[in-house]
Amino acid sequence: LPTEIVHLPVRQVIIWDRGSGFNCMAGAYMPVSEWIVLIAKPDWSLRDKSASAIGDIWRFPPVADKEHPASFPIKLPTNALQTSGAVSVIDPFMGAGTTGVAAAQLRRRFIGIELTPKHFDTACRRIEAALHAPKQASIFDGEAA
Repeated sequence: LPTEIVHLPVRQVIIWDRGSGFNCMAGAYMPVSEWIVLIAKPDWSLRDKSASAIGDIWRFPPVADKEHPASFPIKLPTNALQTSGAVSVIDPFMGAGTTGVAAAQLRRRFIGIELTPKHFDTACRRIEAALHAPKQASIFDGEAA
């Protein structure tokens, strides 16, 4: 592997508190949270110090998605992208493409990897639609996103 890939450190683990769980089983406690593992180049940083105030536990309800069993709300990757200085994002487990949609909406570069052809096709369709959607005003700065 190229040296720059090998030296990407885990910067932080963010917890998504879904507020509810699924997949009850006798062998484990029902999961009600998930980890978002932030891996970034050494010079990565938040947009500014105030961005740190959102904390490392993000509470959003889950979303129902008939095309993917483990989708998450668009607010998760949107939070990460809006509060960081990242101009591009890689999602190695792209699933239904939610991170790619957030990247497209915020005009960030995106690379997604997904092994399941059905989910890859869903992600590509959703990201393509987001790329061609008209820009919407941002509630954060009053400008187009």
